Amino acid sequence: MIYFIIGKPASGKSTFIKNKLITKHENFKLYDDRNFLLKHALNNKYSDMIQLTDETNFIIKKIELLDNVLSEIANCLLDRTEKYSFVEFSRNNYSYCFDVIFNTIINRNSCKIIYLNTPFSICLNRNNHRKHKVPIEEMINYFRNDDIYKVTQNYEIDFINNNVEII
Repeated sequence: MIYFIIGKPASGKSTFIKNKLITKHENFKLYDDRNFLLKHALNNKYSDMIQLTDETNFIIKKIELLDNVLSEIANCLLDRTEKYSFVEFSRNNYSYCFDVIFNTIINRNSCKIIYLNTPFSICLNRNNHRKHKVPIEEMINYFRNDDIYKVTQNYEIDFINNNVEII
């Protein structure tokens, strides 16, 4: 089973996975797009697309890198051996992402999509208190251009309202 845990930056995706999913499942692997992006920033693989700012933060210079990382994750899922896979990512174009994933790569019957619906003020506060910060302009862009309701036209999604401050 593949769980897609999605939501805006600092919406609580990692905490949700740790507290609600990992404790219930053995034989799992986590695919976090942030880890893929940080790896690329650290090894300078896409130096024209991403720039390391310190040991845990980076700036994405070309948004196309997000599509590259999504393809990397999808390829990992094709080759997976674990019983449970948790995929964590944020986008403002979820519709495109899931069309790519489900139309070309993965059987949607073996997947569950969980969207953490967290208010901007809570995400912003959480972001200000963590060591890997998302630039404020990027957070604003994610909130202004979120297309999650477009995704609900084609895919079943569990919405979880996440209004709890976690600091």
